[in-house]
Amino acid sequence: MAYFDLQLFEADGHLNFDTKVDEKGFSGGIKKLGSIAKGGLSILGGAVAAVTGAMGAGITAGMKYNADMQMYLANFSTMLGSQEEAVKFVDQLKVTAAKTPFEMSDLSNASKTLLAFGSTADNANDQIKMLGDISLGNADKLKTLSTAFGRIQSNGKASMEEINMMIDSGFNPLNVIAAKTGESMEKVRDRVSKGKVSFEELNEAMVTATSEGG
Repeated sequence: MAYFDLQLFEADGHLNFDTKVDEKGFSGGIKKLGSIAKGGLSILGGAVAAVTGAMGAGITAGMKYNADMQMYLANFSTMLGSQEEAVKFVDQLKVTAAKTPFEMSDLSNASKTLLAFGSTADNANDQIKMLGDISLGNADKLKTLSTAFGRIQSNGKASMEEINMMIDSGFNPLNVIAAKTGESMEKVRDRVSKGKVSFEELNEAMVTATSEGG
């Protein structure tokens, strides 16, 4: 039976040429090395595929983000009448989005609602922050609150329809108004029904509710 020298490492890291194996052992060893090499290539291939997939997803996400930003800028340029104002406004929304649970799309839609009802670029972002606090990070509630708040702002006074929209979203501004004026809830509701709760009074109550200690 033929024997072959098999190069092995000693414990100290030096090579040892003394160990011998027969043809069968040598052949088996070669096959095993081939199997190991094949497995390594499979793992490497999988890793390359994973990295490639992640890069592709990242590129797609980046392209979508840029497209969304262009859309926001176009929309707000039209609403604000100035591209410069739109850039500033979108930058403010991005800061708000980074600090809250809301997506840019949530903040953009709520902002467009407020602007459509008469908010200005100077106060819309602060109003969004206030309504975002009241909605406790819930996008659906933010949408409803923005609509109700915008209507009251546009009309100059509150009605029970908008107040009920706010209550359904988890916030009752009449509680704050009653606490500030010392009136009963019945009296405040009566004033709302008669159109005697102005937007300014309601807005002040909401600012109070979202201020430190409110």
